[in-house]
Amino acid sequence: MDTVLAVCALHKQWHRSGQPSFTLTVSALDVRAGEIHVITGPKGAGKSTLGLLLAGLEPPDRGTVCVLGKPLTSPRATHHLSYLSAPYVVPEHNTVMGDLNVLIPLVASAFGQPTSELRSRLCAMLELLGLSAEALSTPAFAGTPRIRRAVDVALTLAPRVPLYILDEPCRAVSPETRQHMLALFRLLRSEGHSFVIMTALPEVASAGDRVSFLQGGCLTGDVHPDAAEIHGPMLSPRATHKPNDLTKMAEQNKM
Repeated sequence: MDTVLAVCALHKQWHRSGQPSFTLTVSALDVRAGEIHVITGPKGAGKSTLGLLLAGLEPPDRGTVCVLGKPLTSPRATHHLSYLSAPYVVPEHNTVMGDLNVLIPLVASAFGQPTSELRSRLCAMLELLGLSAEALSTPAFAGTPRIRRAVDVALTLAPRVPLYILDEPCRAVSPETRQHMLALFRLLRSEGHSFVIMTALPEVASAGDRVSFLQGGCLTGDVHPDAAEIHGPMLSPRATHKPNDLTKMAEQNKM
């Protein structure tokens, strides 16, 4: 199976005013094509820091992060991934802060993809999340926090890229929307897309193909979710979709 993301000897130290420095160390991490790889751990373990490093938004002190065999420092390497920050943690990196009619062309241009195609995929994803009518008719900043977060997730997933890096995507949404999100992640996985999901939510971690544990800035290894000490049932989607359903729905939204 092809490797989409490969991390080697990653090291990052943060110096915080009046507080002890924080060090993140990842000796090795890989994500395969068509895989959901979950990074879980307690608050303060370094999950969001790792997400920023994997997305190329923060440079490591040393070590490498490669996407499709190319370092993130290579031209256009970041075009192969789409990143979602944790809710309300890094506002300047949040994607949905205004009217979708303005944001959709900007996102399409950033990824070099047709605006009409991205809009259609976004409409299909919002429909799968049960939010299409409300979300598309309301500026994101005027909606409830739950709607804003769901639209944020959908817009992050709308570009056709091999890798999605999501920091707590299912936090601050309703239980029903959370179920729909997990179903959407599995649908995209079935189409060959890969995920790195940072979360402290057990039911989200249970949806991964592999789970890696982060504690005190150190990645302690990974296990299959069935063998992990994760409590809480795996959420099942209310409706099932075949692998090509998202493509079909996007085509229908063009009509």
